[in-house]
Amino acid sequence: MGAYSVAETKAQLSALLQAVELGEEVTITRRGVAVATLMPVKKATNPIDWERIRSCQQRTRPKLSTNPHNWATLVSDMRGDI
Repeated sequence: MGAYSVAETKAQLSALLQAVELGEEVTITRRGVAVATLMPVKKATNPIDWERIRSCQQRTRPKLSTNPHNWATLVSDMRGDI
């Protein structure tokens, strides 16, 4: 949709939010420099599997406690690569 200064954004916020709801992205500038982007929030297509996350946490805690920098193991376990 374009770039808008802070003052323009304040004056047109409702209209800009309507455009964002329709899928547009709006950049907000301060003194000509981009400082933020308004974009639609995407709905999650897959619900969070909390049970799988808890299970992964339980499996990885001992590994991380013995080697707190073993992030590759953590990521691998969370993906279910083991």
